[in-house]
Amino acid sequence: MRKLNLILLVLLAFSSMNIQAMDHSRASKRKRIHIDRLERWDHMTKHPDHIPLDAIIEDNCIIVQFYTEEEPITIQIKDVRGNIIFQDHIYTDNNDTYKIDLDCTKIGEYQLIYSDQYAKFGGKFEID
Repeated sequence: MRKLNLILLVLLAFSSMNIQAMDHSRASKRKRIHIDRLERWDHMTKHPDHIPLDAIIEDNCIIVQFYTEEEPITIQIKDVRGNIIFQDHIYTDNNDTYKIDLDCTKIGEYQLIYSDQYAKFGGKFEID
């Protein structure tokens, strides 16, 4: 009986460690894209120090969260040579989210670019 209790305790410990490892591997697949200002247009800027978006890579998609008033913007993904891989012109509103599917994108380095009538922001990311 004592051996059985010991075996059950060891099995329980291993299964617990395995579940924690699986949860850790799922969490590590989520990556944040660090966004910086790339350019500011010549006229007065609407958001001088405010980054108007946040972006993460999760489940082979980029999820973009916007923090702007309703306005037209352009979202692009460029490769290291500057080739446009993805481009869309959309109207955003505060707290809108936008998904970009990365399933057909090859392994490599890319840049996510946001531009509106006031400034251009971008962040580099890798697909591996």
